[in-house]
Formats: sequence, C-alpha cells, structure tokens
Amino acid sequence: DLPPVTVSEEWLNKLRESRPMLREERKQVFAEQYGLTEYDASVLTASVHMADLFEKTAKRCGNGRRAAAWLMGEAMRLMKEDGLEPSELSLSPENLARLIRLEEEGRITPHSAKRVFAAMVREGADPDHYIEENGLAVVRDEAALEEAVRQVLAANPGSVEEFRGGKEKVFSFLMGQVMRQMKGKADAGQVREMLQAH
Repeated sequence: DLPPVTVSEEWLNKLRESRPMLREERKQVFAEQYGLTEYDASVLTASVHMADLFEKTAKRCGNGRRAAAWLMGEAMRLMKEDGLEPSELSLSPENLARLIRLEEEGRITPHSAKRVFAAMVREGADPDHYIEENGLAVVRDEAALEEAVRQVLAANPGSVEEFRGGKEKVFSFLMGQVMRQMKGKADAGQVREMLQAH
C-alpha cells in the first residue's frame, strides 16, 4: 500500500514555470511579442539554440525584427558557408544586440555591419573593438566628404549633366562613386544631402 501523496499548488506552479516552452507556444510568443511573421517565427523556433539567441538578443536591443533579420539572413548564410548547425553558432546575444544598436545609431554602415557580424561569428570579436581596430566607424568629417563629392563631380561631368537633365538613376551612380571614394564609411544621408546641394 502506497501512502497518499499530497501535491501543493505552489509546487505545481513551480513545475509549470520551470518547464521549457513548447515550439508552438514559442512561435506564438515571438509573433505577438516581437511582431514576427509566422514564417520567421517558424524558422527561428526550429532550433532551441537559435530561438534562445533570438529572444535574448531581442530583449537586449529592443528590436525583434532586426534581431530576426540578422539571424535569418547573415547568420544562416555564414552557417551554410561554414557547414555549421544552429547549435554550433557561437554568437553572444550581447554582441549582436550591440551591433544592431550601432547600426541603428548610424555609427557604422550596413556594409560594415556585415563585416563586423562575420568577425563576431567566426572569431568571437567584440563589435566595438573590431570597429575601432579596423577603422569601420562612419566618417562624419564634412571637409573630407565635401572633397570626395567635389572629386566625383569633377571626374563625372557627363553624369552630372544627365542628372541635371532629369535622369534620376544617375544620382545612384554618383552616390556610389562618393561612397567608394570614402571606402564605404560615409553616412549615406549626409552624402545624399551634399550631392543634392551641388
């Protein structure tokens, strides 16, 4: 004969709280709390490691959609290139959240952010140190930008005339030339304003 087992409500609540969330529950939370599409939530919850990484990053940076975009875009591209499983992805949520904030603040360009992200995944790089060591911070030196714009306009008089004649597509070419001159480290909005002012 077994003695009767008394289960307290408190113990049951602790058990409920400690059990891991099921995939379907997590998908719903990701959609409701972070505004993800059903597809994005499905992809991110296919692996517990990826789901945890996403959730921790989203909480730290306050932008679930950007966190999802990085993990579903660059992280998956690098995992495919390097033959890694999601569980082998060594990326800290703190560093990814920091990278997202740096890009949002305009302190690095999207192109540079991808380079930093690859270093974070492959080398465990700290985003701030990597940006500083590799000179990837956005250049806000107006004199340097002004000089680059002048040089590009002087080197492309035909394109300048075409733009003035109404060909809007030429503006993108001129922007690209200035960005190349600045080694991709100029603020695109600032370049656009300077070009339009000329």
